[in-house]
Amino acid sequence: MFYFKQYKRACIVLVMVAFSALFIGCGKGMFPPEWGERLKYEGSDLFYTSAITESEARKLGDYLLESGFFQKDNTVTTQITKEGDVYLFRMVVKGDKGEDMEFLEKVGIFAAQLSRYVFDGKQVGIHLCDKQFKTTETVTFLIEEDSQE
Repeated sequence: MFYFKQYKRACIVLVMVAFSALFIGCGKGMFPPEWGERLKYEGSDLFYTSAITESEARKLGDYLLESGFFQKDNTVTTQITKEGDVYLFRMVVKGDKGEDMEFLEKVGIFAAQLSRYVFDGKQVGIHLCDKQFKTTETVTFLIEEDSQE
């Protein structure tokens, strides 16, 4: 598991387009009920569990669409859920990206952007998953508290 205590300013669209090309969809058809409710964006799927309100899911989906993460020519399968106060954004990725340090750094920046622009500064964890939504790697953005010394 990687932890990023702070994030760099980065071009949101550039970062998302750079690694969204690495995502794949799960195919069409029936989806397991534990994946949650399904929203469609440009052919991509955003599932949300009962821990997330439809409003929160739509806010995330709209952000991912506006930022270029969801694209017609590169469909992806994602899920948003929550454990305690931590939002978990889960996404299906190609191959074994858990060992690619550059990719993991970009995912950490992406987690920070989701925290800032979608989830009001709350902690966000990103789970990289296989086609069956089994987590293969976890990246968490930790908010660094200002220390008073």
